[in-house]
Parts: sequence; structure tokens; C-alpha cells
Amino acid sequence: HLHPEQASLFGLRDGEEVVLHQGEAQARLLLRLDDRIALGCVRVPAGVEGSEVLGAQIGPIRLSKTGAAS
Repeated sequence: HLHPEQASLFGLRDGEEVVLHQGEAQARLLLRLDDRIALGCVRVPAGVEGSEVLGAQIGPIRLSKTGAAS
């Protein structure tokens, strides 16, 4: 989940597959836009398939488009 303004800055759209990078881990998930998410933050539910490969539930994370260089 990402704030729509934040997604717009990166050219991301609702429902688009994105790659989340946390440390050496990567996960591919579908992006959902939500104006309740603070700018500069991303919400990744811990119980979503694919998120189990990521690190700490609270910490730095990067997003990129699927197929984009990381």
C-alpha cells in the first residue's frame, strides 16, 4: 500500500506489480494505492504471500517497477 501522490512521483499505478527490496531480499507484490498511508511510507502486510522473504516488519524498503533495474 502506498499513498497515491507517492506512487505518482514514481510513475506507479494501482494494481501494478512492483518489486520490494529490503536488504538482500526481494518480493514481487501488487501495488495498492491508499491515501491513508503517510507520504514516504509503504505498508506491506506480513501475512501476504511473498512478504515472508523480506526482513524486519519495520525498516527501510525500496520499490521498483517490475523489470526495472534496482
